[in-house]
Amino acid sequence: MVNHFALAPDMGGGTRHVELGRELARRGWRVTIAASDFHVLERTYARRANEHDRRVIDETVDGVRLRWLWSSPYSGNDRKRIANWLTFARSVTRVRWSEDRPDVVLGSSPQLFAALSAWRVARGLGVPFVFEVRDLWPESLGVGARRRGPGYWGLWLVSRFLYRVASNLIIDRWRRKTRDEQTPLTPGPPAVVAPEPDDDVARTFAALAARDRALLWLAYVEEESHEEIAASLGVGKRSVKVLLFRAKKRLRELLHARGLSRT
Repeated sequence: MVNHFALAPDMGGGTRHVELGRELARRGWRVTIAASDFHVLERTYARRANEHDRRVIDETVDGVRLRWLWSSPYSGNDRKRIANWLTFARSVTRVRWSEDRPDVVLGSSPQLFAALSAWRVARGLGVPFVFEVRDLWPESLGVGARRRGPGYWGLWLVSRFLYRVASNLIIDRWRRKTRDEQTPLTPGPPAVVAPEPDDDVARTFAALAARDRALLWLAYVEEESHEEIAASLGVGKRSVKVLLFRAKKRLRELLHARGLSRT
């Protein structure tokens, strides 16, 4: 897993990916998390003395291997923060992951350059890439903004590219639930998690081909236009209508075969 902002339990903050990794490790998975030890809230390094120490720092927490990668420091919301994103992404691509080759690489948003670096690692190793969407970037940046500048549209292009190349699309259900609720994990390869509470429907949706899932998600959850879907998935604008029709038909057939159809 590549998550720029993943934190160990002693760091104070969100430990979602460590908890997920711990559960996967308990079920027999070999889990590695690549993160930066530059704390996003405290703006200090948690595992290295200063910014001049650029080595990879390894530790194991509850069976999960944590690889702390260097990223440049910053103190405010300026260009140095963007440099922090970019230097972390560069650190991810410079690690020799082939020495402990994974079966799948997961790249987590909202930091899109981190997810992009995860895709580069997956492509280099010839393994599947999973894009975990935990925030709708850059759309969330545009909320309340006066205008959408070049930076926004640059991130938009990165997000659309990641949607297109991802082998699977994971939507973070946990943000839609209370903190006390837990989402059960299903052992096996990573799959799409739909936001509906009905697990049978979620499993049916996950059984669709990757492109069908992406088409339906972009059209009916993100409510993108046919032109936007075409740009996201790298298909012709005129073909989106036909592809959506076929995706809906296949979903209806699966629901009917599993006794979940309302008709």
